Amino acid sequence: MTSGLPRRAATGATGQRMPAAALTPRAEPTGEAYSAVRAALADLRMRVPGVRGGVLGGVDGLLITYDLASDEKPHDLAALAATTYGLGRR
Repeated sequence: MTSGLPRRAATGATGQRMPAAALTPRAEPTGEAYSAVRAALADLRMRVPGVRGGVLGGVDGLLITYDLASDEKPHDLAALAATTYGLGRR
């Protein structure tokens, strides 16, 4: 659904238009370090009553990895956590 409002083109740091592939979500990172972090998040979820999952994100709001039992949106949770962290620092 388009609202008819003008849209600003997505540009990179150089001001040039970014390719559409750069705008798609990143693939889930893989590797031994990430699997160890995901295992620790799953262990925390199982051991602590009331914990429904865990999200690891950077201070910039980008998702690093997650372990969620429900259909929550991990990218949104990482962004909200970074926003809360940034506001708390002020």
